[in-house]
Amino acid sequence: MDAAAVVIGMIVGAGVIHNFGLASSAMAAATATAPATIGGPNIFGQIACVAGILIMLVIGYTYREE
Repeated sequence: MDAAAVVIGMIVGAGVIHNFGLASSAMAAATATAPATIGGPNIFGQIACVAGILIMLVIGYTYREE
């Protein structure tokens, strides 16, 4: 059951990320009509990644056993 929840979470997460335009783009080589473009995450994807890490840290700190 835990593995199924992880897989479903990854699928739903990927759908949300692509829906809101936070996914990374691939590097594209130059063609006769377009220059080369650098791939990688855009600024909104970077912000979402840092925000997710911070949220996980807060949750982990909040639910730790003393």
